[in-house]
Amino acid sequence: MLKNTVLKYTTASKSIYQTLLLTCLLLTFVCSCAVGGGEDKPQTNGESNFTLSATTNEKGIAAVSFGMPSGVTKFSVTAKTQKSTASVRYTQIKNSNGDDYLFPGGSSLSLGDTYGVAVKAINIPSRSVDRGVSNDLTYNITLQVIDSSGDQLAGETISVTVNGKNDPSLDSGSMTMNLFYVGDVGADPDTLTAVKTALNTTKAIFSGPGSISLRINEFSIEGPVVLPSPLNGSSIYQSASGMAPSPAVNIFIGGDIGGTGLGGGVLGFAADIPGPPFSSPRSVTAISIFENAGPDGIFSAQDARLLGETIAHESGHFMGLFHPIDFSGSSVAFTDPLADTPSCSFITECLSNSVLSHNLMYPSPVADGSGGFVNQNELTSNQGSVMNRYLAVD
Repeated sequence: MLKNTVLKYTTASKSIYQTLLLTCLLLTFVCSCAVGGGEDKPQTNGESNFTLSATTNEKGIAAVSFGMPSGVTKFSVTAKTQKSTASVRYTQIKNSNGDDYLFPGGSSLSLGDTYGVAVKAINIPSRSVDRGVSNDLTYNITLQVIDSSGDQLAGETISVTVNGKNDPSLDSGSMTMNLFYVGDVGADPDTLTAVKTALNTTKAIFSGPGSISLRINEFSIEGPVVLPSPLNGSSIYQSASGMAPSPAVNIFIGGDIGGTGLGGGVLGFAADIPGPPFSSPRSVTAISIFENAGPDGIFSAQDARLLGETIAHESGHFMGLFHPIDFSGSSVAFTDPLADTPSCSFITECLSNSVLSHNLMYPSPVADGSGGFVNQNELTSNQGSVMNRYLAVD
């Protein structure tokens, strides 16, 4: 079974008609039991932060169960493998009442059910229509681990970190965004000027449609011109995110992005949907300064705006948002699980829907008919709700 990922990118010419689809192989195994587990931990009212461990059985399956204290309104679960080359996914996330947070109504709410190298995170709840957190219920999570060859990995110890938060409002809030200039990128004054202009666009999108105010920290770090693959992760991302405030969305700006499997033309790339809110090798949203500057390598006012939209778009992925639609050729092959995002059947129909084409999470820039590109700075109510349920939002 092939499942589309949802990452925004275009070719270097920023043509709206050259949209590639990155696909992940969803490996499915059937098992009859799960081993390992955890127990309820001492908790204080409204906050909960603890780590459980579990060991996989012969089918690569492990499970944990836990309760949450009164006052917690949302929590994240981050599973990590001991082997950096192993991959992990969630196969079940349910509470003792039977409410399904991974496949409600048969719909996949995130990429939590696909394998991620070494670390995998999930938001609970993900949407406004999902069952809220209750201290009367037990949360049961099952995971599966495979090795680098795709074989089920037995005897692997998984750490499962649970971070709960008492967020009084799941409709608005504030969030930390850490921005890292990698290598020589931070030494170029023109790039710094363009990024600062772009961040005004990012802030406006988050504070307007998203109802989230941003606290932005900026750092310069050593690193290569081509950023390491966000999919595979890197010690660069772990060490940098570990020295910065957290939980947060971590933006790494480099010359280009490696290991995407897409060739050239990638504007930005989020490691996962959602991504880990705390330090890890895959706590990264990568941005290519070369591709965002365009073929001439010089940031125009429009290039800077598009850069701000790209930072916001990739951050939206990292916080849990899919594209509203994704294409296979000229036909729509995937739609997101949100009720209020518009849908369409083929590319010309999609482009004629101004609500859809102006949405922040549309999969590519859209020409405005005058040699430029339309603003993509709108979010639906449900998209804003997903973003506000990310743990980094207060």
